[in-house]
Amino acid sequence: MEVRLTPDQEAFIRQAIQTGRIERAEDAVTEALLLWVVREVLRSEFLASLDDAKASIARGEGIPITQASMRALADDVKRRGRERQVFTAGELPEDMIDAIRRAEMDPRHQHLDELIKDWSPRGCQSPSPAS
Repeated sequence: MEVRLTPDQEAFIRQAIQTGRIERAEDAVTEALLLWVVREVLRSEFLASLDDAKASIARGEGIPITQASMRALADDVKRRGRERQVFTAGELPEDMIDAIRRAEMDPRHQHLDELIKDWSPRGCQSPSPAS
């Protein structure tokens, strides 16, 4: 398959190669496709939840919209937004830390394993060597 890029896209990829972000133009395509896959998974999950919501309404399980229900919804959205915000050092939940440690590194970046093996989100410093 042959893909034609715009001059701006080609310049962007050349810059990424020159700065060491990627090694080859094919790497840019690979990353773009991975992002597309993630987006499609999220889209699919959203559509499934939309179908669930429509089915719930059809079963009469909808919530009447009132001032109070809108206030409660706004509070819930704010709470979920705060939970999803970027964490600072020492704020990552343990399950998130465990997931990061279990994640498989892209083979091209495994050399970073040595750099992060002692990484600690608690204070962002490696633990002191044991005496």
